[in-house]
Amino acid sequence: MTWRAVYDKIGCLEEDELLWKLILHEKDRFMCTLAQASDLLEGERYLDHTAHAKAMMYAVNEGEQGKPLTLYTVLRIHQLAFPYGGHFRNCTPIIFNSSFEPPAPPIAPHVQDWIKRYWDDPLANADIEYYDIVLAHIRFEEIHPFVDGNGRVGRILNNYMCAYAGLPLLNICDREAYLDCMRRGHIQDLVQLFRRSAV
Repeated sequence: MTWRAVYDKIGCLEEDELLWKLILHEKDRFMCTLAQASDLLEGERYLDHTAHAKAMMYAVNEGEQGKPLTLYTVLRIHQLAFPYGGHFRNCTPIIFNSSFEPPAPPIAPHVQDWIKRYWDDPLANADIEYYDIVLAHIRFEEIHPFVDGNGRVGRILNNYMCAYAGLPLLNICDREAYLDCMRRGHIQDLVQLFRRSAV
């Protein structure tokens, strides 16, 4: 989709601050994915009216109720966040600016293993820290289970785990620091960022 389509969709006026943020991004790339467009809206005044908010509320509610994470939960979050969502990718994507290669399909077994390793055991002992969430988040992004929206779903899943563990939820405002930590795979810096992002 084009950035202009994003402007039209949210009904921005020229003087709107969000519009100018989008314009700055358009200078670098004419086209954007829905996830990239949604990223720019995350945390803005439009948030309460987005599918992202519904997905976040669903995840936090599931976590607060102590419901176990399942493949269905992961797919449901993706479905709520994106109109085309709810399906794992059936191709191997090319990840720009990254040295790792996501696993080839089928993806469900990889996500199931991820749930067992990073969620079942920590949730069983109920002694979860942001360090555990960071490790799970990095691995989820490496699996890259969706064609689009992996970062969004991964960050929503972080708040599922926070809600489950009774930790303050995360609102990552410093996007540049977050992306830098993710690119470098720097665990301790990401843990510190998560702690600073707790609300």
